[in-house]
Amino acid sequence: MHRTAVLVAALLVTSAVGVAAPVAGSAERGATGTADLVTLEIAVTDDDGDPVGQADVNVTYDGGYNETTTVSNGRALVDVPRGVTPEIRVSHDDYVRNFPARIGEMTETTTANVTVYPRATAVVEVADANGAIENARVFLKKEGDPRTVDRGRTNADGVFEAEDVEAGTYTATVVKEGYLETTSEFNVQGTVTESVDIEGARTNVGFTVLDAYFENATPVGDATISLANGGETVATLTTDNRAGEAATRLGVNTEYAVTVEHPEYDTIERELAVDEQESIDATYNITRSAALSVNASRNSAAVGETIRVVVTDEYGEAVGDAAVFRDDTEVGTTDANGVLSVPITSAGEFEITAENGSVGSEPVTVEGIDEGGEEPTTTTTTTEPQSTTTNTTEDDSSDGGGLPGFTAGAAIVALAGALVALRRRG
Repeated sequence: MHRTAVLVAALLVTSAVGVAAPVAGSAERGATGTADLVTLEIAVTDDDGDPVGQADVNVTYDGGYNETTTVSNGRALVDVPRGVTPEIRVSHDDYVRNFPARIGEMTETTTANVTVYPRATAVVEVADANGAIENARVFLKKEGDPRTVDRGRTNADGVFEAEDVEAGTYTATVVKEGYLETTSEFNVQGTVTESVDIEGARTNVGFTVLDAYFENATPVGDATISLANGGETVATLTTDNRAGEAATRLGVNTEYAVTVEHPEYDTIERELAVDEQESIDATYNITRSAALSVNASRNSAAVGETIRVVVTDEYGEAVGDAAVFRDDTEVGTTDANGVLSVPITSAGEFEITAENGSVGSEPVTVEGIDEGGEEPTTTTTTTEPQSTTTNTTEDDSSDGGGLPGFTAGAAIVALAGALVALRRRG
């Protein structure tokens, strides 16, 4: 009988203070069964300080949670493991709280005062001089709290609605691509509509494209700069040859996708956020696309000779250890100066190329020349020396420079006879 009376008394005390037992499976009822617990007393009041009964209270912490309901005095008790840092969420048909109440580390019994506010709805209508603005971003903050209570975008009618927020004074900040950021302050009680007018604006944006491969960056002319927003191209520019510059005007408070292209350079893609500055300068560094070039010292050589080739990269710098090919046959690799002597082993045209990793060169045509062709037959003429002896024999057929048998002595005798005959005729 005595035990029954004690049990009834305990139940009556529990009912009076509104204690709720932890939900089954919560952390403090884990493997240890009865962990080291401390009591959290929650006092819920409205913005006038009056207690709020019948409010649903949810206490969460790392490893578990508790649920309970306040009694008429606006209070509730829950036990939580010692050392946790609980968050308290309160819901009620007539009241709301924008953010959960946070409690510091629980080392002993603690009382948490939680204020709730009447439920309200904030409606923001956004328009410009031409009418409703769709897809404008709206950020809603309550006075005195830096946190954003609600955010979203306006619908096709230019309307954004934040339901179930605390009654009070709010600031609505409206941001739209191509428009100046606009802020409006208004009081929200029940359902309130606030109209916000925004104004379009553009700013000057200058672009510079440089080749920063060398210590002194050089301007890159004829580079194409494409600007897109939401997947649609809004501008296409070309840099000048003097300073690698281009300029345009772009809508403020907008993020643009920037693509820089040039036939001799690698394409780059960047993001550019344009705010409400008077002007913006953007510089982009690009590098030449990887390439190899083969330069031959001459375009022909005799078979058996060599031709000196130099392999350079896209910036004209020597490439060492590049593989050099004569047609499809590798003939060697370049030295530290990018040089290799290619032997000419046969007559005819062939191509010299180079490779370095995955990069290859365009071919250079070189001709091998067989200078000798077929070897000609060599004729040797031997002349015997003339004899210094005079031979008067008439039938001597030795080479005397006259007719056979007609020697130099016979010629003299014949000449003398001819002279005598002429005298007689005279």
